[in-house]
Amino acid sequence: MILQYYQKGLGTLHILSLQINKIKSNKSSSCNMVLEIFIMWGCVDLKDCFSAGDLSNIASTYIGIIIGALIGGFISWLIYNRQEKTAVIQKEIQGHILHLEEKHEISLEKHENILEKIQIVEQNHEEMLKNIFMLDKKISSFLENK
Repeated sequence: MILQYYQKGLGTLHILSLQINKIKSNKSSSCNMVLEIFIMWGCVDLKDCFSAGDLSNIASTYIGIIIGALIGGFISWLIYNRQEKTAVIQKEIQGHILHLEEKHEISLEKHENILEKIQIVEQNHEEMLKNIFMLDKKISSFLENK
């Protein structure tokens, strides 16, 4: 009688729950919790549950959506995992670059110190050269005067 209401389109939520209870009480039926969820969603016809439990087009759509979500989630996880590995490598490279920059700054400071010392030596060299020329002139003038 319940199937007659269902086939005529007069089924309500109460009738649906009665039919689900009938499926639960049927020990020879292979309906499990997933099938009950599909029945509540309306993707499995209850009349098919009494026979072979065939899925309708709506059921295959829901199953396709679920499988698509699982595949999409897996691909998203793969992308996330790869980006995470790339981020770790980028942090390592950035650390190496910062270390090289620090070394470069230290070497620049050393080079600047060396250049300053060279300039000081050059200035001393010029003063000594001037003193040598003056001494030469003095010696030349002294020899001429003699």
